[in-house]
Amino acid sequence: MKVSVVIPVHNKAPFLRACLDSVFAQTFGDFEAIAVDDASTDDSLAILRACTDPRLRVEALPRNLGPAGAAQHAMDRATGTYIMRVDADDLLMPERFAQQVQWLDAHPEVGVLGTGARILGDRVPSRRRPADDADLRAQLLFGVAVFQPTSAYRTAVLRAHRLRYDPHWPRFGEDWLFQLRLARHTRFANLPGELITYRHGPQGISHGLDRRAALAPLIDHLARELDLPRHGPDDPALHAMAIGVMPATLDAATVDAFRDHLDRLAAWNARTGWAPAAAMARRLDHAWQALFPHLPARGMDVVRAFRRRGGRMGARRWYYLVRTWAARTPNTPRPGRNSGCSPGNTPRGGARPSSPPRSPCGPGISTACWWCPCSTAPASPTCPRAWSCAACGATPSARCRPPPPWCAPRTCCATWPAGAAVIRWPTP
Repeated sequence: MKVSVVIPVHNKAPFLRACLDSVFAQTFGDFEAIAVDDASTDDSLAILRACTDPRLRVEALPRNLGPAGAAQHAMDRATGTYIMRVDADDLLMPERFAQQVQWLDAHPEVGVLGTGARILGDRVPSRRRPADDADLRAQLLFGVAVFQPTSAYRTAVLRAHRLRYDPHWPRFGEDWLFQLRLARHTRFANLPGELITYRHGPQGISHGLDRRAALAPLIDHLARELDLPRHGPDDPALHAMAIGVMPATLDAATVDAFRDHLDRLAAWNARTGWAPAAAMARRLDHAWQALFPHLPARGMDVVRAFRRRGGRMGARRWYYLVRTWAARTPNTPRPGRNSGCSPGNTPRGGARPSSPPRSPCGPGISTACWWCPCSTAPASPTCPRAWSCAACGATPSARCRPPPPWCAPRTCCATWPAGAAVIRWPTP
């Protein structure tokens, strides 16, 4: 037998039939499918037993072991050269098995092969990981190198090194810990195509989890497995930041501590040789640069700390910073000052906006004040639901556009229509 397909099943009845159909529609036919019902309370087991394809073997567990325990039960019974994981609510592209078998046959040094995935029910339409082993080893410090529902394992590697899922591992993230152990004995790779469709939704084990709390035990396992440097009690929270999970408090000191944490990981890698230095540098830089989108809403101190420690700032980031900061600090007039707009579009009692943009309304017309009819008559059936320039009255056609997102709504005096907005340009 060339391939053993492992399908852990727990309460996936609404999706199971479609998943099985996609398995048995593969263009590669030399496989067995081992489906393990993990004490489901819905009709999953009945659906499995109703399937008449002779390549399917059904196992029923008397108690729930979780996805890792159910998968291990099937893997212990696998007879194929390769073991392929399938989630019971996913859909496979018809050529998945054929492409992975062909690639593994041609690369005997690789023991784990994954693919990209299309995503249903998430704002991100697809997910991919790097293709080569060097980048994937660096990635393993921060998550899986291969998406588990796309994974294909070389059975001989698992059995030669007695690699198994540990029943004491957390039920969330066990694939990450399993791959960490695998990385000591074999190489990883990913195919560039998207060969499965992954369902993201309430049926998934990670749905609704508090990621900050769920990552803490995983990061503790990671640190013990790889003997990572330990600096203090904040290490798990700092490492979670590299995975995109921010702490409740994110200030300048936290930004500095995060940079120091990444530097310690770089020193650890140089000492242990876990991943090639260039690959680790790329991954650590990605973690550092990915911090920026979380900073502008926290204030300028954290942005300054980011820049001081080497954070890059391009035009897009400056735009995002100004837009976010202005939305965070609306231009609320103080009593007796800035109570309206003069005919010259200068707020009374205040200075002109610094560095105003070029007027979208044409020559001679300022962009300091705008007015939207919708703001004064939102329920009116004749409301054009379009912005008009307070100075020229033009609608957003050839001469005008809607106001920029950093305009802060306010009420001007009678000189200007109600609902005007004054642009404030903060200095980064």
